[in-house]
Amino acid sequence: MIDAGMNVARLDFSQGDHKSNGALVQNLQAGLKQRPDKIVAVVLETKGPEIRTGVNKDGKDIELVAGQSLEIFTDTAIESDDTKITCNYKNLPATVSIGSTVIVGEGLLTLEVTEVSDVSPTLILAVERNLFKLNDRFESIITLTVSLLFCSNPLSARSLTIAELVSAWS
Repeated sequence: MIDAGMNVARLDFSQGDHKSNGALVQNLQAGLKQRPDKIVAVVLETKGPEIRTGVNKDGKDIELVAGQSLEIFTDTAIESDDTKITCNYKNLPATVSIGSTVIVGEGLLTLEVTEVSDVSPTLILAVERNLFKLNDRFESIITLTVSLLFCSNPLSARSLTIAELVSAWS
């Protein structure tokens, strides 16, 4: 592949393990030793923090419509319904501000934050921008992402191990 023009090798650490990815880097290094005039960068794709929505009331799907208000609670003991959803990211209220965009389900649902409260249980009031059906978490786990913001979740032990592994490769 190097001879055919490959100049970047992508390693997906969310799929492979350290041993298999290490073997790929060793193979790449061996191939590059035979081609001293070639350069190949290595891109490491790692899994970021996962923020999940909670359980829907009675395990039923929730229909959300454009323009409706929706509360987001960080207390996962609360069941989600067509007026509120929960998520497992306790720091969400400190991470967002009025006007922030919250994206749910790989962008299928977008919310604009209109109010942030520090009252327990914490809530963020957001306005729905599009039509969306939220499945129960046991049927389909929906990823909730905060756009254009830094999530303060610390690096996982796996991420630190990846960083140490990369350091050993260089």
